[in-house]
Amino acid sequence: MKGIINTMDNRIVEQPLPELFFEIAPENALRCLMKNVGAAVFIARDNKIEFINEVFEELSGYSWQEMRGKAVTSFVHRQNKNAVMKYIEGLDEAGDTTEKFEYRLVKKDGTFIWVLMSIALAQCGDTFVMIGSFVDVTSRREIAVKFRHSEQRFKMLFEYAPDAYYLSDTKGVFVDGNKVAESMLGYSKEELIGKNYLDLHILSPAQVPKAVKLLAKNALGHSTGPDEFLLARKDGSLVPVSIRTIPLKIGGKVQVLGIARDISELKKKESQLELQARVLSEHLKQLNCLYEISTIKTSPGLSLDEMLQKIVDLIPASFRYPESTCARIMLDGREFKTADLRTTPYKLSEDITVNGISHGVVEVYCYERKNVLDDGFTQEERKLLIAIARHIVDIKVRKQAEDAVKEIEEKFRAISLAAQDAIIIIDGRGDITYWNRAAENIFGYKDNEVIGKELHRIIAPDKYYDAYRKGFKKFRETGRGKAIGQTLDMEAIKKDGSIFPVELSLTAVKSKGYWNAIAIVRDVTLRKKYEDKLLYLAGHDQLTGLPNRALFNDRLSVAFSHAARYQKELAVMIIDMDNFKNINDTMGHNTGDRLLKAVAERMTAHVRRSDTVARIGGDEFCLVAELNEAQTELKVAGKMVEAFSQPFILNGFHINATLSIGVAVYPRDGKDIDTLMKKADVALYRAKDAGRNRFCVYCDK
Repeated sequence: MKGIINTMDNRIVEQPLPELFFEIAPENALRCLMKNVGAAVFIARDNKIEFINEVFEELSGYSWQEMRGKAVTSFVHRQNKNAVMKYIEGLDEAGDTTEKFEYRLVKKDGTFIWVLMSIALAQCGDTFVMIGSFVDVTSRREIAVKFRHSEQRFKMLFEYAPDAYYLSDTKGVFVDGNKVAESMLGYSKEELIGKNYLDLHILSPAQVPKAVKLLAKNALGHSTGPDEFLLARKDGSLVPVSIRTIPLKIGGKVQVLGIARDISELKKKESQLELQARVLSEHLKQLNCLYEISTIKTSPGLSLDEMLQKIVDLIPASFRYPESTCARIMLDGREFKTADLRTTPYKLSEDITVNGISHGVVEVYCYERKNVLDDGFTQEERKLLIAIARHIVDIKVRKQAEDAVKEIEEKFRAISLAAQDAIIIIDGRGDITYWNRAAENIFGYKDNEVIGKELHRIIAPDKYYDAYRKGFKKFRETGRGKAIGQTLDMEAIKKDGSIFPVELSLTAVKSKGYWNAIAIVRDVTLRKKYEDKLLYLAGHDQLTGLPNRALFNDRLSVAFSHAARYQKELAVMIIDMDNFKNINDTMGHNTGDRLLKAVAERMTAHVRRSDTVARIGGDEFCLVAELNEAQTELKVAGKMVEAFSQPFILNGFHINATLSIGVAVYPRDGKDIDTLMKKADVALYRAKDAGRNRFCVYCDK
């Protein structure tokens, strides 16, 4: 062989060699020449290997003596042999070759590596020899695979997130957005990409400075949020959202990942609670005023004048429009007034009368008409002023109260957004492969504590496990299941063992031929508490805590159905407090309310747990009780009347509060609820006509 062949540019090149190499030994000369070449090199004639260099030996594990005489494709992986043979067949004896390509080289130990190979032909005398070179590209391919997997995972999280995810530059130009973002704004992805949020008029002019400041923080590498915005959709409708932003470095440039959550439902519930809070607030203000007056009455060391001045200062704040309200008290020729007193035609007044003799008046003025009544005051405010006048009478008579001081404290807490939802990915075995920071915050586990472990064993109570395993088997095979694409309410377990309610959403995603699931978990503890509270308020009397008319009717229907099915007797009793109006007018509404609470407690203490006592009106109660030989209607009603033979002690006074009770019995007196209630009402009036403080069982005669 009189030359060496340059294969770097895939051309046949013949270069003279010093004769000294061939005087020593041709093979040794060639090996010496190829020793420091960076690539693996082999030379073959008639498709049989005649020479390999040391780099080839290191990569393959074969010595050149072992490879000599073997076919060129003997070290090629079986799945790549056909491709290599076609490559070789495509070589042009004139020197032109096909492009470089990758294949798997099988090493002596049976393992394989990926190599990038190039082959050229060289003329040696009257024949052609094949000269090939290759380099190991295994590491490069592994890095590329890892990058594709990482990119795929990010794309899954981005596309299937329950919130709107978008990418923009630091000037607010949209780069990408998921389907939720399209749905939220009403624009397609094509309409969003390349557009600035200013061009789309998503934000009102008043919100733009806030958005600019947040983008400036992003440009400096700072995350922001959550921040609330009111976005304008394509159709002009508005949607309230909470947005978090995270700066990311992509392709050497800073881009902003935005996460926007629709908080329409949250705002709606907040509005409902605010409305309820305003209604309750009016009542609380009035109750607080009366309570504060009671406190003043019992405060030691205050003179009568000091008490009256404090009371008059309390009045405006307890009315609907405190900023437009002023008040004064005239008592025995002395005047006590608020600092901003101004008399107007819109006046509410109540005489201060002791033993039929007027000693003065309490007056409230409104600066302007508020379209409530002609004089600008509500019926509740009229009742409040009557109660205040009676307190003043009580102060004049007693001059010093005896009750201890207690403050009414009511706090209304605004609903705040929970932490970001937990995003969890599980593989086809049910093992956790991804666990975000929100999941750490919600469940208490760091990601290194749960990755590779079965999701259900980590976060779900045992009672769900059997159903989970059955459902997951179907999901693993088909990617389908009852829970897929649904939002479920269930319980979850934190690391500390505590159980709390969550909202779970599952989405199926196929990756590498296997079904994976993306679980979105939201802590709904606060929402459940609010729902339970609203449910309780809907069915109970706020003063006594007893079931109200709606809940009583529901329980009566259940009891009636049970009695009809099992042929039981059922007693329905309508109960009125005797002379409650006189007590309320004489002692005041505050005392009347306390008496109603005490009456409710005494009634509840003298019935069974299975019976229902309800307050259905001012001083009207109802009782439904299942009867048996030991529990007849006579015993139940008699026990209740007897229980009220003892007086109540309130504010140091002994108050006699007796009952009149009308009783009707199913099925004797009627076979439907309306008939029983009417006959119980008839019996009630008979009890009252007979002198009160007694019960009367319905009888046709």
